[in-house]
Amino acid sequence: MTVVLHTIPYTSYPSPRPNDLQYMLGEGPWWKPLPYAPTLEGLQGAAKSIAFPPTVREVLWQALQQQYLRLGLDDSKLLPLKDAQTLTVATAHQPILYGGPLFVLVKIAATIHLARYLSQILHRSIIPVYVLGSEDHDHEEVFSLQLGGQRRRFPVDKPYTPVGRVPTTGMAAFLQHLLTELGVSTQTPYLAHLFESLHRFDTYGPAFQYFIARIFEQTELVVVDPDDGALKQLFIDVFEREIATHASRDHIERMRQKWTQLGIEIHQIRSPYLPVFYMGAGVRERIERHGDTWKTTLTQTQFNHTALIDTLHRYPQHFSPGVALRPLYQQRILPNIAFVAGPSELLYWLELGELFAHYGVFYPTLLRRNSIFFLKDDMYEIVRQFGLLDHFFQPYHQWQDFILTHHLGLSHPLPFVRKKVEALTQLLTDFNNLHDLKMDSYVEAQATRMRNRAEETAQKLWKALRKKHKALFTPVSQAYRTAFPQPNVWQERYTSSLECSLYTQEPWWLDLAELLHPLEHTFYLLRMP
Repeated sequence: MTVVLHTIPYTSYPSPRPNDLQYMLGEGPWWKPLPYAPTLEGLQGAAKSIAFPPTVREVLWQALQQQYLRLGLDDSKLLPLKDAQTLTVATAHQPILYGGPLFVLVKIAATIHLARYLSQILHRSIIPVYVLGSEDHDHEEVFSLQLGGQRRRFPVDKPYTPVGRVPTTGMAAFLQHLLTELGVSTQTPYLAHLFESLHRFDTYGPAFQYFIARIFEQTELVVVDPDDGALKQLFIDVFEREIATHASRDHIERMRQKWTQLGIEIHQIRSPYLPVFYMGAGVRERIERHGDTWKTTLTQTQFNHTALIDTLHRYPQHFSPGVALRPLYQQRILPNIAFVAGPSELLYWLELGELFAHYGVFYPTLLRRNSIFFLKDDMYEIVRQFGLLDHFFQPYHQWQDFILTHHLGLSHPLPFVRKKVEALTQLLTDFNNLHDLKMDSYVEAQATRMRNRAEETAQKLWKALRKKHKALFTPVSQAYRTAFPQPNVWQERYTSSLECSLYTQEPWWLDLAELLHPLEHTFYLLRMP
């Protein structure tokens, strides 16, 4: 069972807090342009306001039933979606290799917890949904992971193929090779589900969809693959209007201006291109206009406008939303009142409010996912005993300085040196003025040089003191590097879920669904599985 070692409130994060935390805490004008704040009241308002057409609900249910039938999954948990009162809360991410970094399962677990909480509060069925980012074609991100202190990459020889359509050939063997290299011989539940998924399906999208559904099968989670012709049929009107007008560009800029007027700068969506991709030739490629002709960027497939729209209506599965339209597509096909996002993802959703309004798509409550840190018991004890829990998010050198000053009683020489240099500078200045020597510039220049050299020497002496106590800092360093494996990179974005599941029989990801509550504004320090 996953044990909570400690929790840290968002308010304890050192100032200035990043935008995503300011947003969740309501610090500043973040909530002003939004229909629903990231609060219980906001969620209740969203639940009262959403209108989801029965015809769309029927298409969603039928499409999901077909997906689950093809996967061989129990479709009984889909039944509540037929009820007109049932709503969803959702999260989404690409199907990163073997489960991806920790934050992928964290997002899903937090979404499950939120759905359970809202079901009790709202007295209606709220279903947690994970939307599979199967149409992405960023192979570098999707087919790489950190394992055993190294970045591993599964080779894919079909560039620009949507990741969900990449063959699984060789993925199980590659996983077995990694396990053999690490000396892992025990079959854990996580590994068993991974191997089953990779052996069972020929393409990666269904394999990952099945994997997530299986490891969370004891929960209410529904996994949706949006790369589905029936679901895309529901989005044809947006595709068609976007092709005709490229309205997203202007409406995103308009939303940015709203934020700027509030003193907030957001610029997460950087692509200037039409956010509609074509996948009819087996690759995901942009569509560009050249006069009266539309042409794809890779295969050079050409359409006139009439032919392109005709193809869209006949084969909607050949079209894919880009980053600016993906959230709208997701909201069009789901009765969704809340989206659980990562920090950067949250900000790019905040650029889309005007675009949602333009296309008449319901804009949900946006919530930041929780963040976790797995630590071994001895590492946590080191952090606790040295009083570092209140300084958890500070740089490592500040951890060292805190120990030197508060536990060894040492004082950094820099403040003393600055005071002495200031006194000496004043003495020289007074002497120059007293005798009217007119050497003001020279005295000032020498004082600056003296100050810089003295401060540099003080810093080097303090750095040498840190090295002298290297043995004391070794276990502290191990704890810090576990939580923050690289500069400005948190464990949840670096360490893979696979690595946390190599030696444990415990389904720790299910424990997270019991623990993580997006409305609690809390970081969690948890015992390492």
